[in-house]
Amino acid sequence: MAKSRAVLPAVVAAYDFSTCDTIADIGGGRGHLLAAVLERAPTSRGVLFELPHVIADAVPGKRLTLARGSFFDDALPVADTYLLMDLIHDWDDADAARILAAVRGAASVGARLLIIETLVAEARGRTSGKRSTSSCWPSQAAKSAHAHSTNGCSTAPASASSA
Repeated sequence: MAKSRAVLPAVVAAYDFSTCDTIADIGGGRGHLLAAVLERAPTSRGVLFELPHVIADAVPGKRLTLARGSFFDDALPVADTYLLMDLIHDWDDADAARILAAVRGAASVGARLLIIETLVAEARGRTSGKRSTSSCWPSQAAKSAHAHSTNGCSTAPASASSA
């Protein structure tokens, strides 16, 4: 949690959430990221989707709904923006694909997926060089590996040479 809280200001500042109607934080823990996002997007609503025991003490709010479930077994909430922070790296490729397919299945037309992960440089002999980045899916990431989309989402991949 300490690492996540440390990167929240940079993550929230990296994307313009003001155009989002409903933001679903999938596997969002106790909701720290979603709370920070909703502070910057006063007209947006948020849905925190997490395992029941993880959000047992979380408190819903005027613009925050709690949705208990497993992204492997339960339907995800419908939203126009999805957040996955420090989640995909925990799973093998097959399970990661299942998570992404679940998001795609729940997503409304034109929905955005922001993946925020810690990347580790793969240069020979290097084991450090972690940094956070955000990515967009589906259409913005495909447009250009080094460009910024009009909605402010960075699609530039981290590379070993830039870490």
